[in-house]
Amino acid sequence: MRPGRVVGAALAAGLLAVAACGGGGGKDDNGGEGAGKDGGATTGTTAQSPACRLLTTGQVASLFGHPARTVPGGGTASVASGCLWQAQAGTADAPTLYQLQLSVYEGGAFDTASWGGTPEPIAGLGDQAFVVRNGAQGTTAGYRDGDRSVFLTYGILLDPKAPSSARQADQVVGLLRAVQARLGG
Repeated sequence: MRPGRVVGAALAAGLLAVAACGGGGGKDDNGGEGAGKDGGATTGTTAQSPACRLLTTGQVASLFGHPARTVPGGGTASVASGCLWQAQAGTADAPTLYQLQLSVYEGGAFDTASWGGTPEPIAGLGDQAFVVRNGAQGTTAGYRDGDRSVFLTYGILLDPKAPSSARQADQVVGLLRAVQARLGG
């Protein structure tokens, strides 16, 4: 399965998780605020994936502008490690769902065309890096470093009047740089 389709499936799964759980109240799974004063990483059962430790809920909440939480996921065979964060804003009748999906692949192809939109190169990030500001799933930034490929996809869903994730593409790239630093690349 191509990376763009994996993330699209993950974003759809996150949307289903919100519907099944009735949304998120901005609290993490331990009953605490998802983005504490120190911006600490989420703990508990939903942060089992190593990828969930590569960004803090505080960093993700800063991108969203709303408290973030990790969403449990089933994972896929082609993703070495992945994590999905989300926040819900608005009302039950008019919700806005913010999602950030991190996928780390070991081996495999690095395909910038999978994400739709026009990839722009990013200097100083791995062997090859790009950002698609307005792609099929929103904004995607990714890099390849040796045999490892890392993708970060940010989407704002449900509300047709919500701002475009493309306006925050530089923040997504900044988070991708933070991931690379934590991976030691």
